[in-house]
Amino acid sequence: MLIMKILKPALFVSACVAASLLVSCADPGPPNLLVNPGFEDLLENQKPIAWRTSQHAGTVAYNYAIDTHDVVEGKHSYKIEQHADQYYGIVKQTVALADRKRKTFLYTAMLKTKDVEPGSGLQLVVNCKGKNYSVLKQYQSESVVGNTDWQKITIEGDIPKGTIEFNVGIMLGTLGVAWIDDTSFSVN
Repeated sequence: MLIMKILKPALFVSACVAASLLVSCADPGPPNLLVNPGFEDLLENQKPIAWRTSQHAGTVAYNYAIDTHDVVEGKHSYKIEQHADQYYGIVKQTVALADRKRKTFLYTAMLKTKDVEPGSGLQLVVNCKGKNYSVLKQYQSESVVGNTDWQKITIEGDIPKGTIEFNVGIMLGTLGVAWIDDTSFSVN
């Protein structure tokens, strides 16, 4: 009886230590392949490192800027505003596919909108690119329109054979304002 009174606490502590080791050794999942995923690192001109912006064509119809007031995590989000009619404007990054054995991708971002008109709205976009940088397949998320608070938007897809890199972006195709934060792109 005395031995059980002594052993019970020792067994309980051992079980707790073993459980905590299992949790701390759990697979963290695939790494985020995006550089500067939260727009925290800035160049001297206040543009986020590793991210590029562009629009379809013609007269400048977009403003892109770091926002320090409306964020999900950290100190910054990225704000995109379409102020004139245009097919699309995009915030994007290129990610190389180092391990061609990977079969699927997962892309997520926190998005918020203000007065984004119906139509293509705000979307996550992934272009799977092959030799000569041709687009093998394009994936687009659901459109976010209107006035929305921060929400997590996700695209998952199969990686087409021959893919060597991805163009990963957030595209605004209608008038309005959108914020982007906490992005992640991984391959499995």
